[in-house]
Amino acid sequence: MVQKLSNAAFNMTFVSNTRGSGVIAKERVHGRIAFPSSGGPQPNAGETWRVTIACENPKRTVYFLSCIEKAETGTGEKGAVANGTDEKGNMESPLPASAAQQPLDGAAPVIILTDGPRYPSSQMDAAGQTLLAKVEPDRLIGNAITRTKMWLTPVVKITLRNLSFARMQQRAAADPAARATAAAMAMALQQIEDMAKSTSTLNAQVKRVAYPDQYAVAVELFEARKQVQWSAETKRQLNLQTLAYGRLVQKVKRAGNDAEEILRVELAQLKQKLDAFRKSTNEQCKASSSRLADAEQERRWCCYEDVIDEAVAILEEIDKAETMRAEKGAELAALVESYTARVQELQNAA
Repeated sequence: MVQKLSNAAFNMTFVSNTRGSGVIAKERVHGRIAFPSSGGPQPNAGETWRVTIACENPKRTVYFLSCIEKAETGTGEKGAVANGTDEKGNMESPLPASAAQQPLDGAAPVIILTDGPRYPSSQMDAAGQTLLAKVEPDRLIGNAITRTKMWLTPVVKITLRNLSFARMQQRAAADPAARATAAAMAMALQQIEDMAKSTSTLNAQVKRVAYPDQYAVAVELFEARKQVQWSAETKRQLNLQTLAYGRLVQKVKRAGNDAEEILRVELAQLKQKLDAFRKSTNEQCKASSSRLADAEQERRWCCYEDVIDEAVAILEEIDKAETMRAEKGAELAALVESYTARVQELQNAA
């Protein structure tokens, strides 16, 4: 079966990417880091947006979020909010609207998608894997690479057809801010190309190390370990939500008869959602632990455990390279947008 990505909308706050330019999601989504998709509006650091999951990277370690619009506060102003609703008005976070407005002693609510854990199966359909996990992120990164090369490649022969573009390049070359952005673009582009070469080398290496049957065992073991890590992150988010809920319950108890009835009703609904999420999370943790135990057993049955371990180590390096490539791709996309905007400013001022 093809693993479908959730199309439910939720709120996400973006912060500055400390490992590069651009922004990154403040909270992890299903245990993964997330970046805004370059195919839509680009949020600024500190802004909270209504988003959906647009796609994921080939290794299923990074999400790209499609930004719909800035989120609204309870006063109707654009800004950060604590909880969100899907297209039908159902809450995406267990915290209800009026409850979310109550202070939680400094504890920030954690985004939880209420459709439960969704770690992809290793038996995904090949065509579906390409469509869902590879084509879209690669297209976004490829688009950023193409635009970067277009801007950074000087026009050799100026004609009537490229005169306007050549003048824009000349103005950008004379502007310190544009030159600095162009230098950052060139560096990010080189890093992406180096990571692609490294990934290609590692893929060839792992196939030389292990035979097909050994490679299959290594892939299952690698994915099982990743699933356990992902489940642990989901469990951590569940614990944070449970703590926030407990603090809110204490506030309602201290308020006594002064607490609004609607808040009590919403707390009861919240408990139901939290219990459902806890059940699905516990089931996922149990399934991931069982899968890992089976994968470890299969490794022990294999005659060449050292080969399996070496292959898994290479797969981990590939996973890191793919994650870094996705991060750099998002950074490059943000740089290209910034550079294009600056060039447009120079063009308008001319």
